Amino acid sequence: MKPLLYLTSVLCVLLGSFSQAKSQTVDNPVYVRSIGIQAGTQGVGVTFSVPFQNHLALRAGAAFLPFDTDVLKTYNNYKTTNDITARLSNVHLLVDWTPFDDHDNFGKHFALSTGMGFFYKARGTFVTKLTEPYQYGEIVVAPEDIGVLTTSIDWDFSLAPYLGLGLQNFNLGPKIGLDFNLGAYYLNKPDVRIVGTNLLDGNEANAKIVEENVKKYRFLPVAQLSLSYKIK
Repeated sequence: MKPLLYLTSVLCVLLGSFSQAKSQTVDNPVYVRSIGIQAGTQGVGVTFSVPFQNHLALRAGAAFLPFDTDVLKTYNNYKTTNDITARLSNVHLLVDWTPFDDHDNFGKHFALSTGMGFFYKARGTFVTKLTEPYQYGEIVVAPEDIGVLTTSIDWDFSLAPYLGLGLQNFNLGPKIGLDFNLGAYYLNKPDVRIVGTNLLDGNEANAKIVEENVKKYRFLPVAQLSLSYKIK
């Protein structure tokens, strides 16, 4: 319900800005109404930009990042395989400001940005298991009997402020623009959950230790490239 309410608010503000943009920004050479696609560290998605007043624009969008990989690592001389899965999904509403003079051919593209993002999914999962038998004295235990350890780090439903800068609206043609933005979101503190099977059962208490170790990792860096189509 919360993501739906946030997205509805974004769309209402965006539609209101569309209706006022033409009369307020007739002499703004940088910002124009546009719709586009984006790709970068927060994933792939769509973006909408609407100018309001000179040198200011409202930018709304959504992004989704799927990430999967396998990592081989050694702990206490035992080799393990770690299946890592990350899912990030957000909607965001930002304000872009170009502080320099319109007649500065390069400087007019420099922009400062601020706003909020709503991460309705932001989760990383690590599934760890041995790749070879575990030996305790003369006892040899197969990896499947040792079990599997699953660690989940969760920032779901995080309302995150954003601050960044960029180079925006470089013309690639009469209707096509290119933007490049750098910045970071500041996420909520994560929740950590650990579940073990078989001999690894009972590791749930270690979740607080992991949570304490990762609580400072709250900045999500953003490097995003956007290709936009200008709308009259």
